Amino acid sequence: MLSGQWGIFYCGDYYEDCRDFEDGIALNNIAVMQYTRVKDKNGVCIYEGDIVRYFKNELAVIVYQNGGVDIRSLSWRECEPLQRRLGELEVIGNIYENKDLLVTGR
Repeated sequence: MLSGQWGIFYCGDYYEDCRDFEDGIALNNIAVMQYTRVKDKNGVCIYEGDIVRYFKNELAVIVYQNGGVDIRSLSWRECEPLQRRLGELEVIGNIYENKDLLVTGR
């Protein structure tokens, strides 16, 4: 995972810097996670695709939809605005590195 780093996207490929772009050295399997401008209760930045724990140990995924940021519950499959749960969210992983959390919900 690259964090806080600039890169170049060109024709669907991602390059870490200008030198890699010029040399044609692209990184594969890149997932761009958009920052929500919100931090969890521990001060961790929350990104799209993060898996969070909230309300009595429920798990949810952070998603962008309909022009806003929502929390999609893994157990109830319902969404609610991220702003409603500020202060109780805790990032425990993301959908790219912790796919087992999506299946088990634990």
